[in-house]
Amino acid sequence: MAQPSPERIVLAELNRCRRELPAIDRGGGALRITTLLSSLSAGAALYWGTEALWMRVTGLAVLSASEALLLIATHEACHGTLLKPAWLEQLLSAAVSWPMAWPYLSYRRLHQLHHRWNGRDLRDPERVNPLPPAQQPMPLPIWRTAVLEAGLGLMLKTYRAGWDLRDACPQLRRTMPLDAAGVIGLQALFIGISLWQGALLEYLISWIVVERTTGALLQLRGLIEHWGLVQPKDSAVLEQLYCSRTIKVGPWWNGVLGGLPYHAAHHAYPSVPSALLPQLTEEIERTLSRHQYPPLPASSSYWQAIRELR
Repeated sequence: MAQPSPERIVLAELNRCRRELPAIDRGGGALRITTLLSSLSAGAALYWGTEALWMRVTGLAVLSASEALLLIATHEACHGTLLKPAWLEQLLSAAVSWPMAWPYLSYRRLHQLHHRWNGRDLRDPERVNPLPPAQQPMPLPIWRTAVLEAGLGLMLKTYRAGWDLRDACPQLRRTMPLDAAGVIGLQALFIGISLWQGALLEYLISWIVVERTTGALLQLRGLIEHWGLVQPKDSAVLEQLYCSRTIKVGPWWNGVLGGLPYHAAHHAYPSVPSALLPQLTEEIERTLSRHQYPPLPASSSYWQAIRELR
């Protein structure tokens, strides 16, 4: 039986695959953000501007879906692959995150640590499973992690990680107060307007519904991407490829989800725009197969991935 090639040879070929990717116009990110902001506005108009119950429920559903996809898009902003100029990325990301009490500026710094520590360091702020030798089956049912904890669980985890890791990432000492000021300021503004309009209950209902639905989707996304994938390697690129799960979806879904389905390629090469990740994944898989390496952890759909988490 043929033996796998040395890691340095495979790494050199993988890096060449990355360098040979075609240039891409990031206008797709601008179009997606514009579309999502428009649907967010439409959902808000239906919820706040109509009296019919079914229209208000529809508006709240559209509002929740749009906010979830906008929060997913801020992940690309963490890597500078969403929009240009960079200041616009960061401003927009904070603007869509703070209304949901999500500390985007601190999350961006923590996410950079996640990329360095995924699969190798217990301090990983986005770690969803223990590392060997403590690795064990999922301690909680999916419904509890993804639904009951939802957005509030993610927020508390992120705030705590920001506090605990402020020495490992000194920038957190600056971003955490900025996030706190942004979140408190916007919440005070929205609650004040709601009280003025006599609509505090409607505001609280909308906030809780959006927090529950977006949080559940984001929690589930994190479990799918990394649960149970701990395969230490000498090469950081190979380690990230095998510590992340790929979901084989079409270009439309990949675009909507900002490249997150092709998570292994993203973790190995986070500066690659989302539209190129499917192509890069194919090149990576061919390279690994040619050198007798095992295939990437992958699922054919999100439904299959969820079933594999049980």
